[in-house]
Amino acid sequence: MIELLLLGGSALCVISVIMAVVAVAQTRAPRGAAIALMLGIIALAVAAKTDPAAVNPDNVLNTWQRMIRGELTLRGPIDPTPVDPVPVDPVSSQPHATPADGGAAQ
Repeated sequence: MIELLLLGGSALCVISVIMAVVAVAQTRAPRGAAIALMLGIIALAVAAKTDPAAVNPDNVLNTWQRMIRGELTLRGPIDPTPVDPVPVDPVSSQPHATPADGGAAQ
């Protein structure tokens, strides 16, 4: 959860700077950029409130690197242990008796 807040907050802050430059270049008020910046700051503040030690520049960069490498997913941690196969019924795994065998199972 904290990692997603770090990613979302930092992405919103960076995008807000780009939005502000574009808005000023078009001689418009950068209202959308201000809203994006405030949402990014709020997301980072919530992450800092949840775990103060997690919000530092190194952790933000490590979180972005983990996301790029594919180690960060929305599904949570993936369990590396394989799922147990469906148990086989011992009666159904025995060979069936056929008339050619004399009617007895081997």
